[in-house]
Amino acid sequence: MPKDLERKLIELETNLGLLQRDFEKQNEMMLVDKRRIDLLEQAVARLSSLLETIRIDPTRTLVDDKPPHY
Repeated sequence: MPKDLERKLIELETNLGLLQRDFEKQNEMMLVDKRRIDLLEQAVARLSSLLETIRIDPTRTLVDDKPPHY
């Protein structure tokens, strides 16, 4: 194999390896972001539900919602 072709092949393999590593890192970050988005969506749903309850009973306050251990 000519040296020039061998050098190009090595360069391509190196670049492919770097791209694969970057892809895996981005995939991991997207999974973490997805988990965070899911948690935020759950929090928004709980807050929306609480706001709807307050709209239905305007005399109710957040002080009325004591944790179960009280």
